[in-house]
Parts: sequence; structure tokens; C-alpha cells
Amino acid sequence: MSVTIRPLAEANFHEYVTIVGEAFPGMDVLDPSGIASFTNGMRKLLNDKRCQLFGAYEGSRLVGGMNNIDFEMTALDQTVGCGGLGFVVVSLADKKRGIAKALVQYHLKHWHDRDYAFSSLWSFRPDFYRQMGYGYGAKGYLYEFLTSAFPDSGDASHIRKVESEDLVALTEFYNGIAARTNGMFASRVEHWQFSREWSPKARTYAYFEDNNTIRGFCRFRFESLGEQMSHDARVLQLQYDSPEVLAAFCTFFRRQADQLRRIRLTSYDPNLEYLVGDPRDATGEVFPMVFHRAGIHGVGIMYRILDTEKIWTHLAGHNFNDETVTLAITTTDTLTAWNNRAVVVRFESGTPQVVRNVDIDCELRIDLGDLASLLLGSVDIETLHRYSRIRVSDPTRLDQLNRLFAVPQPPVNDIGF
Repeated sequence: MSVTIRPLAEANFHEYVTIVGEAFPGMDVLDPSGIASFTNGMRKLLNDKRCQLFGAYEGSRLVGGMNNIDFEMTALDQTVGCGGLGFVVVSLADKKRGIAKALVQYHLKHWHDRDYAFSSLWSFRPDFYRQMGYGYGAKGYLYEFLTSAFPDSGDASHIRKVESEDLVALTEFYNGIAARTNGMFASRVEHWQFSREWSPKARTYAYFEDNNTIRGFCRFRFESLGEQMSHDARVLQLQYDSPEVLAAFCTFFRRQADQLRRIRLTSYDPNLEYLVGDPRDATGEVFPMVFHRAGIHGVGIMYRILDTEKIWTHLAGHNFNDETVTLAITTTDTLTAWNNRAVVVRFESGTPQVVRNVDIDCELRIDLGDLASLLLGSVDIETLHRYSRIRVSDPTRLDQLNRLFAVPQPPVNDIGF
């Protein structure tokens, strides 16, 4: 029997949450309290009509599902539509039947038909989604700094706990950061409500001005080290609008040294060792030639171009570094037929326009996911060429192509979905 995809029926909501729990056992959604917290959070999230759950059905039987989310994204310096793909799950008894692929294809067509620029997801397996045309965003770094290593020079008197009545101000602050940060999505009050339900142990503290305007926030949870009085703090999000506010949070962290051993901080910043007195992590590991381990990094958020021709209309307002060149960009796509083609783009003093029936200066053959990473600034032409990830018909153009696609900041995102 074939699988059909349609909006998730209310009668199947609990069943979908159970499938999510079995697919992601680390989320602790399988016990009754976990199911209740996640269900309450999802219902609040779905109050925002820009989120919609879809089920994969075999007849009347639910065999999988996904969350399809309407995001506003900052791509380079342009605001574009992005479809978020979250909680793609298949029941344990129905794996390896192509159900996940069918859900992803439905998602891609859904947002392509609405003329969105990108799709994005947090990958449970990067290799799986890379084969589906998704490219990496910026690498994330996990630091484990001693609490006592943070500087104590800031004014932490402005920092207090965020309450329910502060969520509008929190959303306004976050969206101001997102609007000027490549790769980020605008948030909504419903997202913070979902986060509070889904992760009730997480705490959010913000830097408030006297008029209750928020200028920074930190979201974290305590993690036990196996002893009643021994804990670390895992920082899930840290956003701030100035060095002054960052200094205040450093002082806030430092003052928890009597309670917390280390601050385990996830960040897109590769240079945080300059922030603290001692950058070494908890392992104490030293590797050749005498490098002290100061953290680890990983790949997470991924982006996919929905249409390799229309993307240039979405990014038409961006200046590609004043370069002038006519470039044929050839991609292959195993999921959507419309991206199996060459698109010719004329860059005139940095302004892109799709053209036809013209002579080209160069052809660039590139994987669809790598093209997303290249456009958004996760990787450059030089690196892709060094690793044989691209083919360029005229190698003398490599330096120009490297300048053309240079981006000062890779795409970052800290909204979970």
C-alpha cells in the first residue's frame, strides 16, 4: 500500500509524539511526564499557524510525520523565506521503506511552490541529508571553561531571570539580532513558550535596561556531575548586542563559581579562548605537537537551495563583491527534477541576474548542498577546489570566483526546531 502525506489528524497527535520519542530516545519523551511536557509544548507551538504537523499514512495507519515550519531568514544581507523541517520521524516498524524520503520531498515541493528560497534542518545524520542536497552551515564549538576562568569586570546588576511577561521583549531583541546575522531565523513568542514546556529545566536570564528593554540573554541548564553539590552549566544560547553586555554575562558566570565547576558553552565563535584566562577543557588532553584541547566542534544546522534559478532573484539585492563575470552553474539533484540543470548567471559589478543565450566566461559544476554552503559562506571556492568538490572549466578564474563568493560571516542559527 502506498504512503500518503497529509496534515496530521488530531486523533493521531499522541501517536506522533510517541513515534518522536522512539526516534529520539535521548529527548526523554517516552515516559508519561516527558510525553505530557512535549505534547503541551507542541500544542503551544502550533498555536502559531506558521507551524504545521504532517503525517505519513498507510491507509489510516500513521507511519511517520514531520513539523513543517514557515521561517523568515536572513540570507547574507537579504530577507528570504525558508521552510524549516523538524521532527522527521518514521515508526520503528516502518523504517527503510522510503517514508523519510517521501516526507522530505513533500516538504521541498511545499515550499518550492510558495517560492521560498531555502529549506533548513538540524540533521540527525549529516551524511544522510547531504545526500539529499543539504549543505552545512557554520561549525559549532563546544567549550568547557572553568567558571573561575571568566573575567569579572562587567556589571551584572542588569541581569535577572526571564519571566512569561518578558517573552515579547525577548522576541524583539532576538529578532533584531537575527535581522543582521547571516543564516538566522526570526523567532516568535510561541517558540519561547514551546522551549519552556519542552525543556522545563532550562533557565533563561537576560540583561535588562532600566526601561525593561532586553540587550542580551543566556539560556542554560544545570548538569549534575554525579554528586549532590557538584554541577556544571550547559549554555544552550547566548546572545548579546555589545561587549558591555557580554562582559556582564562573564561576571554572572564567574559569580557562580561556588556552585558550578564549569560552563559548557555551545557557540559559533571559533575564538572564545581569548575571552577567558584558561581555555583548556575538562579532559586535560594534550595532542601532538603540544596542543591543549580547548573544545570540540561539530556540524549541525544545514541549508538547501529550493530552486537554483530562482535563488538569484531572492539574492538580487546582494552585492557579490563588485565582481563581473558570466558563470554557468551546473548542479544535480536526486530529489527534485527542476534542479538538474545549468543556470547561467551574469554578475555585473556584483549584481546577479539569470541570463540565457549568452556566451559564458566559466562553468562551475558543484554539488547542490555545497552550492548552498558556498552561497551562504560556510565554505569558499578555494577549499572546495582543494578537496575536488567542484569542477571549474577555466582554472584561471579560481581567484575571481573566490572573491565573488566571499562572505564575511558564515551562516549561524540557534533556534531549535
